[in-house]
Amino acid sequence: MLKEIYSSRFAAHVGVDRHIQFHDGLNVVLGGEQAENSIGKSTLLMIVDYAFGGKTFGKSDAVKDYAVGDHEIFFAHEFASGTRYFSRDTAQPNLVREYSDGMYSLLTGSMTAEDFCRTLKEESGFQDPDLTWREAAATFARVSMSHEIDYAKPLNASMHTPDAQAVRTLEKMFGVFQPIKQLETAVSDARKRYDVMHGAAKLGLSDYISLRSKRDRRNAQAQLEAAERELNDLKLAADQKLFEEGIAASERNNELKAEINELLQKRDLLTAKIGIIDRGKITRHDVDVRQIEALLRFFPNADIGRIEEIEAFHHKLTEILSDELSAQKEQYRLMIGSIDNQINHLRTELADMGQTGTLSTEEWDKAGELNGTIHRLQAQIGSWDKTETLKEAMQEASAELQIQRPKLIGRMTGTINTALKQLNDAVDTGNNPPELRISETRNGKQSYTFGTERDTGAGTRAKDVVLLDLAILERTDLPMLIHDSTLLKNIGDEPIESIMEMYAKTDAMGKQVFIAFDKRGSYSEKTRQIIDDHTVVSLNADGRALYGRRWNRIEEQGES
Repeated sequence: MLKEIYSSRFAAHVGVDRHIQFHDGLNVVLGGEQAENSIGKSTLLMIVDYAFGGKTFGKSDAVKDYAVGDHEIFFAHEFASGTRYFSRDTAQPNLVREYSDGMYSLLTGSMTAEDFCRTLKEESGFQDPDLTWREAAATFARVSMSHEIDYAKPLNASMHTPDAQAVRTLEKMFGVFQPIKQLETAVSDARKRYDVMHGAAKLGLSDYISLRSKRDRRNAQAQLEAAERELNDLKLAADQKLFEEGIAASERNNELKAEINELLQKRDLLTAKIGIIDRGKITRHDVDVRQIEALLRFFPNADIGRIEEIEAFHHKLTEILSDELSAQKEQYRLMIGSIDNQINHLRTELADMGQTGTLSTEEWDKAGELNGTIHRLQAQIGSWDKTETLKEAMQEASAELQIQRPKLIGRMTGTINTALKQLNDAVDTGNNPPELRISETRNGKQSYTFGTERDTGAGTRAKDVVLLDLAILERTDLPMLIHDSTLLKNIGDEPIESIMEMYAKTDAMGKQVFIAFDKRGSYSEKTRQIIDDHTVVSLNADGRALYGRRWNRIEEQGES
């Protein structure tokens, strides 16, 4: 709970010694009967948001040089562990200082605004690890310098917020995001695995992953069976044991040849590198006296000493590089010697091998070829079958997502719409309640609509947004709402009375509502009583502005 706000720059009439005290439930910043502008109502609500980690106040008119300029805002939050005292200076908005006393005189440390917001989230009770504090709070701090409210898209934190992002935030606040995220991750992971295998086959990156269709799979199966029959016929022509030994010897023979070829390639590469070093030897070029004299004729002011220093540096660099290249060349020669030893060893082993078995050389070659073909076809078929399995897993995960996500979102919107109906029945009996509808676009993103069917009047739209905020305040861990007078002024007298009652009752939930309100005398006695009981500061144009003056007034622009 926000307990208080203080600034030495507030006018003397504000609060008690410029300390504005807040409490659970409704907190009213009361304006004048003429709904005067620029007296500080919205500014104070922006400061409240600032105490909840917001940024808007730091960019407001109040901190401009022609107004108050940069200044420090002190505030206290009452947490479960006790009251903690903080401050944020608009000159350093990303730094939050902490104090041990209510006079803000004993500084105990500081933290980043991000860490401060993390503290607010922990204290609020929000559990979703992917939800940030400002992601949740910013949408429901309905105060800005522009005073614009998108009544059709009230869940969007700004005019630039996509619907999908707004819906995600709501999912996190209602605790349904993590189950949806797990389903989406399962789909994403399955798709990635499938795409790797399918892409490799499509691009022909490997002889072992090359089947692209069911027809290819059938053809490979037929070829495999034919190769196995032919190899079996060869096996029948020789003793099984000798045949197997021969196969092994043939395979080893091929392995040795492959290893020798690989080593020869490495040796050629190293030889080429030595050649590059020999061709690229660094030579030293000295600048002689005649060159310097010629330079001085054209540039009499040239710094010859500096040129000689640079030339000396070049000489030193040439020596270092030459030494390094010589060392590299010697390393390459040693590596070539090692490779030559390996090649000789493998060639000796190859020469010592002899053909085994009773088959002819041509038959042994044919048997080796068939054995390789069988292994290749088996790998191709195995890769195809694995790809199909991955495809099925992806389709199953996607189908599960398509079933479960609407259920989870439907449960969330059902909760919200039930609360909206209950609130609307208390505020606007007999009329349709507002409704939140979430749908999925063609690209798989979430979109939503909000409002009252057959009623798009300004008063109804404003009332609907207030009820939506109250429904979310009631059904989630959101601890506060901030509603500027621009949101409330279009709502009729009777609905306002009921809304004020709802605002006041939020104290039973241990939550807070901060509002700016004008023209108190224009409303019902009950509304006036609620306002009077919950006003934390009164501001007007008769010298009682938040900062003691209005900088949009010519006669007050020179005052301090």
